[in-house]
Amino acid sequence: MSADHRATALAEKVGRAMLAQDNASRALGMALEEIAPGRARMRMTVRDDMINGHDLCIAGESAKFGMPEVIRGSYGAVATSTLFHSGIPVKKAFYIQLTGRNLTAAEAERIGLVSEVVPDDQLMTSVEQLAKELGSRNAVTLESAKIAAYMQKDVDFLTALRTDDLVSHRMRYYTNPLNDVEGYLHSQKGGGTTKYVKPEDRKKQ
Repeated sequence: MSADHRATALAEKVGRAMLAQDNASRALGMALEEIAPGRARMRMTVRDDMINGHDLCIAGESAKFGMPEVIRGSYGAVATSTLFHSGIPVKKAFYIQLTGRNLTAAEAERIGLVSEVVPDDQLMTSVEQLAKELGSRNAVTLESAKIAAYMQKDVDFLTALRTDDLVSHRMRYYTNPLNDVEGYLHSQKGGGTTKYVKPEDRKKQ
């Protein structure tokens, strides 16, 4: 056996051993597709429960999105439910499911499967910047926005409007910038912050 073959065999053995003991990677569905001295390629399906913190998904421009189960003799248990509840057009969902083909990041963004595509070398910077931006928002406002969206997305428009009114009343228990516009805007100078306090709560401080 040549030195190259021995090195490759060792890399494969080490890769399998590491993955076998890596409970976190296996729980995420990560699979080792290729390994050689100095490099390795992993595959992982980005599930709905991985991106629902703020329902946003930022992709590097070289990312690929697909559902290859049909090629491997499976219809895609669990993955099918996630795909058809992702909000993308049904015909696009069927295209992904039945062909097993990958979409480019740009194609995924175009159909609404991802929120934004950025250059690969800017991915982490973009994600961190977005996280900081979201983190600067008032927590109650973010929570109310999420509650409203999830309660309203599958109901008729009139029910959605009534639900919106309920959520807005709930939010005003914690923060009500509409009755204190100047105070709220002042708290947000220089960008969104979490510093806003209702006038009645300021008296208690």
